[in-house]
Amino acid sequence: MSSMIRRSLTYRLMSYFLLIALVPILCLSIYYYTSVSRTVRENLALQSDLALDRIIENFTLCLDDYRHRSYEIATDEVVRAALRNREMIESPEIYKQLYQAMKGTIYDASAHLVSAEGKRKYSTHEFPPLYDIRYHSNDDSIASVLSRLTEPTLLLTERYVNNRNDIVMMNMIRSVKDTDESLIGYVIVDLFSTTLSALCDEHLFSDIILIDRTTLNTSSLIHTDTYGDYSRFPALTVPSSSSALESVRISADYIIAEKPIADTMLSLVGIIETAPYTIVLDRISLISMIIMAISILGALILAYVTANHITGPISKLVSAMKQVEQRNLTVQVEQRSGTDEIKSLTEGFNDMVVEIRRLIDLTKEEEHQLREAERKALQAQINPHFLYNTLYTIKALASLHGENQILQISTSLSRLLRNSISSSTDTLPLSESLDLVRSYLTIVQIRFPEKLDYSISAVASCEKLITPKFIIQPFVENAISHGLEPKLGVWRLRIEVYEWRGYFAISIIDNGIGFDPAKGMDEKEDHTHIGIQNVKKRIELYYQGRAEITITSRIGIGTVVRILLPKS
Repeated sequence: MSSMIRRSLTYRLMSYFLLIALVPILCLSIYYYTSVSRTVRENLALQSDLALDRIIENFTLCLDDYRHRSYEIATDEVVRAALRNREMIESPEIYKQLYQAMKGTIYDASAHLVSAEGKRKYSTHEFPPLYDIRYHSNDDSIASVLSRLTEPTLLLTERYVNNRNDIVMMNMIRSVKDTDESLIGYVIVDLFSTTLSALCDEHLFSDIILIDRTTLNTSSLIHTDTYGDYSRFPALTVPSSSSALESVRISADYIIAEKPIADTMLSLVGIIETAPYTIVLDRISLISMIIMAISILGALILAYVTANHITGPISKLVSAMKQVEQRNLTVQVEQRSGTDEIKSLTEGFNDMVVEIRRLIDLTKEEEHQLREAERKALQAQINPHFLYNTLYTIKALASLHGENQILQISTSLSRLLRNSISSSTDTLPLSESLDLVRSYLTIVQIRFPEKLDYSISAVASCEKLITPKFIIQPFVENAISHGLEPKLGVWRLRIEVYEWRGYFAISIIDNGIGFDPAKGMDEKEDHTHIGIQNVKKRIELYYQGRAEITITSRIGIGTVVRILLPKS
């Protein structure tokens, strides 16, 4: 026996020491790892947001510059005259104006002119065939878009490669109008990929993607050979119609910042791959595992040593417990251990045995009372069910013959009986308890139509309070039967529910004949109500002594009952 106890206790202590050593380090490691990981990701998200703002600002300045250049071309009189003519005019002045407007950007962008009918074409580079509006391959071609242009300017992302192998990523289109506002042609400025990539001077991002929100076309500004739809970029997800245009999203592998370019249907997305930043976190995890292994070894050694010092007293406790299992509740363990903890354990065991004896006696008594209560409850259900069915018949007959008072009384009484019959729960919301009291007072008011004047008020915060059944009605019945019925004149009964000093307070106030507090209330319990003492006992058991009932009365003045219920 002693050997088995020693082995069992040693095993358990080693397990507990292992947990004590392992759990804090494990929790600290997980917390540190997740905290650092979260901090790194949050800092990267903040940096990506700021970096993308700077790139957006560069894009805005660049687009404003080219808008101004296209405006200069579109408003030049030489250009207008060339587009106004019916035949193609090869005038050096036209090209001079084009090169003058595009001065300093000839390797960054190209400018093209095309007349409204497509017959006259001029360009700082070779004129692209896709801008020839005389040929419409389909409704989605740029030529078709030009023919339907209604805005003063339009920004597109039609990608193509010119004769110099420059990759065009963005197309700025401005209509050219004559002095009478008639359309005579178009100015098209093509921005090269190198130009747009130069605007992305932030080295934080692993990739920067230009998105046309109208067509959902995407192009990488860093890896210019990568373009197409969203499937070309695993980090991107197709946005829903309700998704925000400006956001920073953090996923397991990426940090994605997305913002729109002002006054365009374009957005920029900056992508940061988080893998390079997690290398340090992996090293921290390795160090944590090493520390954890050392802690486990130390915990096992300490557990084994400690177990050998305490198995003797523990074996005595185990032997005493075996006797308790055999229903010997008179056993007591001698306190000879020099260890304070073992002494406390022994004292606790001895106290526990005494308390078990007391609880067993109490449980037997409670079981006896419970069986008696169940027997009475089952017996008491017969009459209410019969009365409820009878009242239902009376209510139907009263409704048929137009007897409103009988109908009202039977309805209110049926509601009271239905609640008393129901045994699915022993509690009710306070609002339902007040409704039952109203039903009872409705019956009383019909009996004494000229005498009873009652009111019920409750603050909204109290109505959902869950309370035991029938904690208000017995006091109301007592007030009617013993306080008001013997009184001449008008009977006044007021029920108020409110918050008071950290409690929910229920006050039942009447102007009845009162009683002498020294003699107590004349409580006459019968089968029609539960009784005041019964309510007090149920409230005391339900709230475990945290509720309070006070009754004050003055002869000839009236009685005040106040029930204080804890808020939680």
